[in-house]
Amino acid sequence: MARRKRGNWKKIGVGLGAGLLVLLAVLVVRALGGDEVPTRREPLGLEIDTERAAQRLSAYIQLDTSTPPGIGRDPRPPHLDMLIADYAEPLGLEAAVYEGRILLLRWRAGTTEGGPIVLLSHADVVPVAEDELERWTHAPFGGVIDDGYVWGRGAIDDKGATIAQLEAIAALQAAGLTPRRDVFLLISPDEEIGGAEGAGAVLARHAHRLEEPWAVLDEGTFVAPDFVAGTTIVPVAVGEKRFVTVEVSVNGEAGHSSMPEP
Repeated sequence: MARRKRGNWKKIGVGLGAGLLVLLAVLVVRALGGDEVPTRREPLGLEIDTERAAQRLSAYIQLDTSTPPGIGRDPRPPHLDMLIADYAEPLGLEAAVYEGRILLLRWRAGTTEGGPIVLLSHADVVPVAEDELERWTHAPFGGVIDDGYVWGRGAIDDKGATIAQLEAIAALQAAGLTPRRDVFLLISPDEEIGGAEGAGAVLARHAHRLEEPWAVLDEGTFVAPDFVAGTTIVPVAVGEKRFVTVEVSVNGEAGHSSMPEP
């Protein structure tokens, strides 16, 4: 009996080991092999109205949408009506407001090739502490346009992304282009505090509105010239997910990435 048990355990061990080897082989082949997908595309040569984009971003920044309290306590935050009036209505985008604060815009495709593309952004921003005000070159909710830059809380994180997405749609429409898939813009009200009542609420109670997305793009990244001490910042983003383990230890004062310590 003891020999039979040991034999069974030996077979199980061999089976598990073989399974792990197969899994490892698959991962290695996927990591090293596969057809290359060309990523270079010729530019469309779109005309972007940068002055209008800057003015509208400035107006958006001037709306204090800090969470908490700000947007989190407003039954209908003012940015909803602003974005609908400035973009949704003139561009013919379908607009729906959920939970009183979540804005979902839809650009319908000319033809249907499958699931939609969902572009995410958020309207809320990190609050500004009183003792931080003196560190600002311009008032955080002033939306000042100075020397080619729009200054204010949310210019990068993340009101700039919302305006960029909408201005891109405006430019595409002006060029007579129509998407082959529906494009949704989901503008969340509470990303900075977890997103439970924004993107989380959409997933929990309104996911059917998005059908089965073909692709979902989060906030994305940016190229920022002279962002820190005259250095151009180009954040590295994951283009294709693979397995990697990274351990990073940092000593210093805690804070938020929107106001890095010098």
